Amino acid sequence: MLLKQPPDKISPEQNCFVHFKTSKYNCPEHITTLTVKFALNGSAHYKTPSGDYILNNNYLIINAGQTCSYQIDSSQKVESISVYFNSDFVNEVLGNLITPEDKIFHPFITKNHQPIHFFERLYSIDNFVMPVVMKMRIASNVSYEDPCWWEEQYYELLTKMLLVHRNIYKEVEKLPPVKLSTKTELYKKIWKAKEFIDSSFKETITLEKIAEAACISRYHFLRLFKEVFSETPYQYISRKRIEYAMNLLSNTNMPVTQICNEVGFDSLSSFSWLYKQKMGFSPETFRTMFRKHTTKLAISKK
Repeated sequence: MLLKQPPDKISPEQNCFVHFKTSKYNCPEHITTLTVKFALNGSAHYKTPSGDYILNNNYLIINAGQTCSYQIDSSQKVESISVYFNSDFVNEVLGNLITPEDKIFHPFITKNHQPIHFFERLYSIDNFVMPVVMKMRIASNVSYEDPCWWEEQYYELLTKMLLVHRNIYKEVEKLPPVKLSTKTELYKKIWKAKEFIDSSFKETITLEKIAEAACISRYHFLRLFKEVFSETPYQYISRKRIEYAMNLLSNTNMPVTQICNEVGFDSLSSFSWLYKQKMGFSPETFRTMFRKHTTKLAISKK
């Protein structure tokens, strides 16, 4: 089913692709089927019992039976995409896709062989799920409604979601040698801390605050974060700040001092030193070189 406006209710009896644009929308709390959510050209705020999530250049997976509400409140139109999966369809497809290797993971699949319980969290845009959703988005834009084609896309999307889920367990396996269910809970806590950093890296944040978000002691958290993400919390925060600064230097006329404050640094000298360490150039030199390159590229295309 293809819906191009906010629905009053989603039928759990069929797969559904909901695609619309709006600047203001408030969806009250409801029980959802397995769904994957996207917000393009803006952001949407989702709430579940597990947490609050801001969709913006990422996506969110919510499991069947979970309660959910969301809100869009923007000065411009936000493109909202939600893919809902019928439970029988999920059972059949994932039941056929699950391999014997998968069944060694106790939390990965339940004993009665029901579908996988996906990690509810924000996922970065990837080359697995996103291309399938973009195909579906294009089909929605032209109101293409061939049921056979859409069923194939739902199937392909579920297979890609399973692949992403398997890759997560590779990260889980990096955690210390305890039983897998404990590793899974630790991984959820570490990821929650990472999401805290993603939403707060422009502010002054301490290791203590991040560890509190994960409900883990500071130095235990420090070790686990590095084991999962192959960098320390400080290194991750620094990378986020430098990437954001690079975007501002490239695409705005904001003064370097203002950029320094915007990305979370208190000292211009510290910001300039770290930027040069990471990028090989000072912020000012990087901006000058970027603009020269952009100008030459524009001239060469004439």
